[in-house]
Amino acid sequence: MLPKKVKNPWNRYCELMRRHPKAFVQSDGLPIITDPFAVSEFANQTGVEIGVIYESPVWFWVVDLVQGPEGLVASERLLPVRKEAEVVAIPVYNDRYFVLVEEGRQVLKNARLAFPRGEGIPGMSPAQNAAERLAEALQAEVLSYGMLGSLSLDEASGGGSAYVILCRITQPDVGVGDSGLPRLVLCSMDDLKWKIAAGEIGDLITLGAYGMLAARI
Repeated sequence: MLPKKVKNPWNRYCELMRRHPKAFVQSDGLPIITDPFAVSEFANQTGVEIGVIYESPVWFWVVDLVQGPEGLVASERLLPVRKEAEVVAIPVYNDRYFVLVEEGRQVLKNARLAFPRGEGIPGMSPAQNAAERLAEALQAEVLSYGMLGSLSLDEASGGGSAYVILCRITQPDVGVGDSGLPRLVLCSMDDLKWKIAAGEIGDLITLGAYGMLAARI
């Protein structure tokens, strides 16, 4: 995806500073100037925009205002996009059945079974995120949970990381998925092993979460 021009570079810059302060640590040699008046005055005098100028799913093109040896100067850099860690929930119903969901596929041959997961939400803990995702996907409540660890995701999965959380849940709503079959599948541990061996579960993130689960049992 091509980068897009940011409509309000300075506002986006301030938002980025709040969310990722470590990317704006001050340097003794070239301190970053963040005073809005100084930034506005520099931009008016030079015609150089200060802030986040372009952004894409993987990086921000940032122009800082810094105090150089001979006065204020604009300094360009690229910042990688730092996503909140995703959450992979392993739902367990009745202390026996693991719940898999049919991940948004329109035809049966492409249907994919996976543990429910979702993108990280700023300000929300992994457990809260998992509970919200399971309420949405399964119409179930989380009774208790345990953190199994985290997975490092490859670039094909969007990069970043994902927390893996084992969740005891209330009875899920099975419903019907896009394939016309039940959109949820309840499996025992033996069923999970068989489906993986048979190639019915090929989602890499789900397989990684299963590996963490198997190591604990």
